[in-house]
Amino acid sequence: MNNKSLIWLTTPLNLEREKQRFFASRKYNPIFEYIWQQKAIEPKDLKKKANLISAIQTQDLSKITSEGKKYFNLYSDPNTSIKAREILKKDVIAKTEGVDKLVSEFKKALQKFDLEYEIKLSDTNAFAVRPQYSKGRILINKKMRLELGSVEGLVKHEMVHLVRYENTLSNKFGFKNNFLLAEEGLASYIQDFKSPNGEMSLYKHAAEYLASGIAAKSSLRSVFEFLRECGFSKDHAWQRSIRHKFGIVETSKPGSFLKPAIYFENEMKVIKLQEVEILKLFSGKISLDYLSKIEKYQGKYSEQKIKEYFLRA
Repeated sequence: MNNKSLIWLTTPLNLEREKQRFFASRKYNPIFEYIWQQKAIEPKDLKKKANLISAIQTQDLSKITSEGKKYFNLYSDPNTSIKAREILKKDVIAKTEGVDKLVSEFKKALQKFDLEYEIKLSDTNAFAVRPQYSKGRILINKKMRLELGSVEGLVKHEMVHLVRYENTLSNKFGFKNNFLLAEEGLASYIQDFKSPNGEMSLYKHAAEYLASGIAAKSSLRSVFEFLRECGFSKDHAWQRSIRHKFGIVETSKPGSFLKPAIYFENEMKVIKLQEVEILKLFSGKISLDYLSKIEKYQGKYSEQKIKEYFLRA
């Protein structure tokens, strides 16, 4: 993995051991270990990420939070928190689905778009699904049990990433600044508003948005307990709460680089767009600001195919 990526730098190496310690106690907060503690990198090589990565390496927790907020352009609209709280007032019924169905649905979607990606099951607890474009594969956590949402919705979410990547190559756009915010906003919008049982994944994204605020001011266990109150199972609450403390060693302390908040915040921006603008977002790894530079959707796949798969719930 590229040693300049936030994923490489912020994914703990000792998740399984710390999970056991966490569940064996009612008070223990994990102490995470990272590759950057073993292998030094130069923040100056990371350009826009330099301040954030420097804060992570020095474990300046208040700066990690403030730089994460700036890097991900978060909390610009106070109404977003109000919307998230309103969503959490609704009752949802969790429906657990396993990895076998997920693999099956992925194969169907890849075939539909003529994509040759290997599906590989992983032992990691760091993520549920992760595309690896350069290796032509999709990693799936083999222990994953989807609780809030649907397999179809999760597959659509990940297919947004793959289609935007393929169209980036086709259109030779290059990756635009802040493309990740539009990327996750679009993928979450498709998952939550254009997929079966989307109200459940919307509930999950709203909960994680509010959990980011808790992580910034409190411990990992506080995030875990909040997600449990929201109806997450123990394993699911653990899997999601740890992401709010990625990059941090002593998770009993307040601080978060806030990436889990970008999904809900940015889908609330995407939902305000016209369909023609949402279609344009599929043209590549582009930002919301770049939309005005594109006249209409263009890419490897027809507009009709994009509409049929992604935009017709």
